Parts: sequence; structure tokens; C-alpha cells
Amino acid sequence: MSIRAAAACSEHPVVAEALGECAGTLLEAGADAGSVPDLLLIGCTPPVHGALDDVVSSLARLLSPRCVAGAVATGLLGGGRVVEDAAALSVMALWGLPCRGVEVDAIEEDTLDALRRPGEDLFLVADPFSVAAGVLTASEPGAAGRGDRDGTVLAGLTGAGRRPGANRLVSNSGIRDHGAVGVALPGGSLDVRTATGVHPVGPPAVVTGAGRSRVTHLDGVSAREHLEALMGAEPDVHSDDWDLVLLVAPDDTVAEFDRDRATRTAPILPAPDGTSLHVDDAPSVGSVVCVARFDRRAAEAALSASLVGLDRAPTLVMAGDGRRAAPTGRPSDAELVSDATGGAPLWGLRTVGLLAAGRGRSASVDDETVAVGTLH
Repeated sequence: MSIRAAAACSEHPVVAEALGECAGTLLEAGADAGSVPDLLLIGCTPPVHGALDDVVSSLARLLSPRCVAGAVATGLLGGGRVVEDAAALSVMALWGLPCRGVEVDAIEEDTLDALRRPGEDLFLVADPFSVAAGVLTASEPGAAGRGDRDGTVLAGLTGAGRRPGANRLVSNSGIRDHGAVGVALPGGSLDVRTATGVHPVGPPAVVTGAGRSRVTHLDGVSAREHLEALMGAEPDVHSDDWDLVLLVAPDDTVAEFDRDRATRTAPILPAPDGTSLHVDDAPSVGSVVCVARFDRRAAEAALSASLVGLDRAPTLVMAGDGRRAAPTGRPSDAELVSDATGGAPLWGLRTVGLLAAGRGRSASVDDETVAVGTLH
């Protein structure tokens, strides 16, 4: 039996109206399918947070899905568009997709393997405050998502809540404020593509001076002097199309700097003193960093290239929060994915990073990366 899916996204400011719009679309599709959904995905933005219990219970009563998963996120991808900074509800129902619900209180280094049987694929939404540090700084790329369970994993970290206990996840057992939720799928059900627009500008350097929200010295010279050596005098650090950031290695080894394992800072800006750089989440002295550029046009091109060859299939998207501002007049991630999949049903969330994406591949916290998973 082939997978059937229906998706809806509503920006109606009255939650009851948004719920009615979304439920109507899914009920109509369910009547055509002649059965209850195997999986119901629910996403909403923070303004709908307070009504999430009612939304979940109403959809469960109307649709009787076998599995439920979802989260509150800073933005939603659905209906070929991205919705941010507004009340919105996004849902997707799937029929003909064998799956079993999974949920866990915390993500340790072996959790992804423990949640799935050999060969199974896994789709997961996780609270970033529930992820052990070792998972994001594993000594071997893929260590968080490989082991003896060689399947495809797509796991995004939600970021609507800025402190422990402030995020909201939806699972078969209800709404939770920690851990991770999702579904295990038959092996081969999930095809994942990833793309980013972050590119290193120069070689790695050691932070030799830092203070609160400021990097003062890199490799023994002023941070500004280091930046000028890389980019020339009076370097631009920001435009409408790109920002400069720092990639921070998980350890202090310069020779083995691995971009895929590095975390990304907020955009860097010249400090008023003329010699240092302002960084909201400045790395500590001794950290190994690399100046990098996030180019929004390059990000668009990388995503388009990664989507070549996709067929029309229900699609899941985990898109980094740093990709929010598309260049004026340029297509959003949701538009690019929708075009590549022939307008197939799409459901996605803004994330603060990827825990894992692909077959045996883990990813560091990076809010500039997008992962696209098609279901077959």
C-alpha cells in the first residue's frame, strides 16, 4: 500500500478557527483514505502554545491517529510557505505508513540506537536542554546515530523555549516539556537530504582573549586584526544577504577542526573599542574557532542542489532558525522544497540544530542547516 498524506497550515489568529480549517482538510482526506491515520504530526508557533492541549485533544478525538508527534516551534513550514512571528498551526496526517511512537526523557549517546530496532529509520523532535553534551560532541562523526542500528535518522532540536522546561513536545502520551518524541519507521521509509550556507573564511584559530559577549584576541593578536588579515582592511561583517559567525570546535585541537561537529555562534559585530569583536555567546579562552560566513544566496543554491532528483512524496523539513531571513524577493526553504517535490504535502519546523540527519550521520548544533526527509 502506498503512503497517502494530507497537510494543512492555518494562520488564523483565532485558534478554534485555525483548528477547524486544519481538521477539515484532514477529515476530508481521511474519508477518501477510508481509515484512521497511522501518524498525525502537529506543529504550532508560540502564540498557540496556551491552547496546545485543546488542539491535540480535539485532533485526536476527530481523527483517532495511531501515533502522534509534534512540537511548538519558532516557525512552521507548510503549504509551500514559512510562517514566523505569528500565530499558526500546521498538521499532517499519513496513511499507509507503518510506524510506532517513541519518546524518551533524555538523549544520551546511545539513545538513538536504543529507540529503534536494527534497520529501522527514526524521525524525532527533541528538547535541546534534554540532550547530553557528549551527543553533540561525539568523538567520531555519526557516533550519535549509527551503532548497529544502521538506518536513516532525522532528529531536530526545537527552540521555542529558551530555558529547561519551556519547550513543548507532543507524543502519544500527551504533552511534555523535556526529552524527545517521534516515530520509528520501517527501514528505507525515510530519505534525508541536508544543505547549509555556512563556509569557513580562513583557518582555525585559538581564542587567546575573551570577555562577556566579546572576543578580544585570536592567536595572540587582536580579534579585529585577525579578521582584517582574513578579509582585508575595514572588513564587512554583515549585509542583507550574509553574516559572519564563529564556528566553535568541541575540543581544543586545531589540527583536527571538523566543521560538521562545530557549534555556531550568533553573528559577530565590531565592538566599539575598535580591536575586539562582539559575540552574544562568545567562546571561552582556549576554544578553537574558525571565522565563517553564512551566505543566504549560497544557502538557497545548496538546498536546490540537494533536492535534485526528489520525487513527489510526503515531506518532513527541519530548518535551522538562522535561515529565517531570505533575501528580498528570493524563495523560502518551504517554496524550494515544495517545488522540488511537486507540491507534495509538507510539514516542518524551525529548529536550533540537528541532532542527526541521514544514514549514520550526526550533526552538531547549527541553526543554518536544513534537512529534508521524504517518506516512501
